[in-house]
Parts: sequence; structure tokens; C-alpha cells
Amino acid sequence: MKDRDVVFLMVNGVDAPEKTASYLKDGRYTMPVAFKTAQENPMKTYAVQYCPTQYVVSRDGTITSRAVGGTTVEIRRMIEKALEAK
Repeated sequence: MKDRDVVFLMVNGVDAPEKTASYLKDGRYTMPVAFKTAQENPMKTYAVQYCPTQYVVSRDGTITSRAVGGTTVEIRRMIEKALEAK
């Protein structure tokens, strides 16, 4: 979706950055990652209860879709729907 004005963000409130680095490298993922720190836990910030949970967030910060354990097909459908609403 490189040319579609879509940004992906991974939220990891469990694993250390070092552990996640190999996953990102092996999967050739280049998205930014929000990690848990001593001050903040992104899983709490984004109300993630189960992993994986995928959200589609509009430019104004509104969550437009949410899927727990969603498939690639489901995630693509959510993104397409959000892009149509632009």
C-alpha cells in the first residue's frame, strides 16, 4: 500500500525492542514500533487486550475499524473502506 497514503504502526507492549528486532528483520517490516517504556504502555494507550489487534485510524485520530486476530484480507478491506471515506 506504499502508494496509497497509508501508514502502519506496530504496537508492542510486551517484548523488548531487541526481541522484536529479529521479527521485523525477518518479515522485512519497516514500520515504526511503539514499545512499552517505564512511563507508558502503548497497549493501555490503545486499549489492546488481545494480540494481534489491528486498528485503522483516520487522519483525525478516530478509530474507524478494529479486528482482533484479523486476516490479511480483513485488514485490507478495513483499509480500503477507510480510504474510500476520505
